[in-house]
Amino acid sequence: MIYFSIISFIFGVFSRLLVSDSLVTLLSIFCLICAFLAFYIFTKEKVYKLTIFLLLFFILGFIRADFSQLQTSQFKNLEQRYVNLSGIVTVPPKITDKGSRMTVEVFEMGNSKLMRPEKILVTYEGYDIFEYGDRLQIGGALEAPKSFENDVGYVFNYPMYLAKDGIFFVMQKAKVTKVGEGGGNFFMSFLFDVKDSFISKMQTVLNSSDTALMSGILLGAQDSIPKTTKEDFQKSGLTHILVLSGYNITIVGVAVTWVFLFWFSKFVSLGFGAFAIIIFALLSGGGASTVRATVMALIAMLGKILGRENDAIRVLFIVGFLMIFINPLTIVYDPSFHLSFLATLGMILFSKKIELKTMFIKNAKLREIFATTIATQLLVAPYFLWSMGKVSIISLISNIFVLPIIPFTMFLGFVTGTLGYISFYLACIPGFIGHIFLWYITTSAHLFGSIPFAVLGI
Repeated sequence: MIYFSIISFIFGVFSRLLVSDSLVTLLSIFCLICAFLAFYIFTKEKVYKLTIFLLLFFILGFIRADFSQLQTSQFKNLEQRYVNLSGIVTVPPKITDKGSRMTVEVFEMGNSKLMRPEKILVTYEGYDIFEYGDRLQIGGALEAPKSFENDVGYVFNYPMYLAKDGIFFVMQKAKVTKVGEGGGNFFMSFLFDVKDSFISKMQTVLNSSDTALMSGILLGAQDSIPKTTKEDFQKSGLTHILVLSGYNITIVGVAVTWVFLFWFSKFVSLGFGAFAIIIFALLSGGGASTVRATVMALIAMLGKILGRENDAIRVLFIVGFLMIFINPLTIVYDPSFHLSFLATLGMILFSKKIELKTMFIKNAKLREIFATTIATQLLVAPYFLWSMGKVSIISLISNIFVLPIIPFTMFLGFVTGTLGYISFYLACIPGFIGHIFLWYITTSAHLFGSIPFAVLGI
């Protein structure tokens, strides 16, 4: 019953997002009232009660999505006009080959305060580093974001992708001046400082290219990864390795669990694994996508602790429902949510079954690694095919060669950064092994990505 109810709610959200006229919601509210009355007064047969109950959830989803569409920008009449704004950095700059971009929460325009703070995406030339909480003066023309096509003609709805985070306008080539700092949330500022510190500790041991790739695999930070390397990962079907999802975070928890199994019981070791997941989330910066991925990872760990597939799936669906209820746009426009949900569902549904089919792998821990990585790909790979409009025809082979060592690589990166706080020399040991693994991953991605016609558009 709970699954059908959640699916009905999601269909309601989808329906509203596809309807342009919000006046339809008035009719939905009327239907909702009628459904309540019918449910409690007129129905006697179970099948009728079930139908009305599901209709109720459908209408609730429709109405919830409609309320999410009511938010509008205070800058809607200022498109293409030059403005001077004051705000605070809420997402630190990401460095690209075309410059830098960051999210700024604006609270003042000119000398007038806004009715409410509003976020915009700011891009600027150069590579000046601003930190979370920095107070800025920015000047430039406001523009509405536009959809764009990839190289196979797939149209990406960029406006709605930003809208899910409350961003409705962008400012290109902005003039940015720092006028202060310490304007953000103290806890979030602390998390970003921890993340930067952790990466710097890895960088004392690893070279810059290794640090960039390890940060991408471990923390989902792709800013410093060279464009050619990203293209190799895309052509070889390994892009998902660089995306922060429930799978990546679960791998850290599972690896820590394996280590503690040498000294403690399975239940206690899984507790240490869950604790490691929370620490990892803090290292990743604690953003919204990180929180979602962490929750999904903890659900996967819960499934391992309980050993009951149905309970874990039920919890996963309830948590997914709550996330969609909080922000309905995530169901359509948030790839991070999609990846985390699908990867976690794949692990819960298929990992044990694959383990039983791969008993020829004698080492139990290695067999579990293989089963977990393949299980996630059963649902994640089709999603990439659908969402990107193209597929790597050699992705199955490349993933077989690369995925089994990803858990070890992530664990080595985690240990390298952690030991870096204690001793440079201790950190060098896992760092050196990690360097070999990273070389193997990048070489494999390049070799598989260099195969002619490795990627086909659909």
